[in-house]
Amino acid sequence: MDDIRALTRGLRRADESSWRNFHESYYDLLEGVARARGVDPAEVPDVIQRSYLRMLRNAKTFDRESDFRAWVCCVLRSEVIDTARGRARRAGMLERVREWISGKPDAGHAGALLEGMPAAERRLLERHYTEGWSQAELAAEAGVSVKAMESRLARLRIRARQWLVNQEEISR
Repeated sequence: MDDIRALTRGLRRADESSWRNFHESYYDLLEGVARARGVDPAEVPDVIQRSYLRMLRNAKTFDRESDFRAWVCCVLRSEVIDTARGRARRAGMLERVREWISGKPDAGHAGALLEGMPAAERRLLERHYTEGWSQAELAAEAGVSVKAMESRLARLRIRARQWLVNQEEISR
């Protein structure tokens, strides 16, 4: 009981040895839960890493190991759900972009959105979502960090989503 209390106190303080101990003790459990939830094996480490960040931001002290394990699994499940939701949102936008690029007449507002974008932004979206360029490849071509490219794509998605929602409301 004292061990879990000491461990969780260390996690709250962002103590490196506590996090190392936590990682060594719980990674296999988290990996199993993520796989059981259907996470692609290639994505499992990233999902676990984002879960660690959530745990760090919301760290609590626990007296019982069973309560701590339940909380850890709950945090991971939340990350798995958020990851799946994000993937679904991106898939919807990807389909709209593909329709526009293929020249389908039903591309609707997505086509108008892309046609109104500056050429550099449109090309960035085309390369990423239809040609399969990774963020690292896009970043290297643009001469920026991967994190900067990730932020650029996120801002484009947010702006595009807001524009599409506004157009759909106008057309109602």
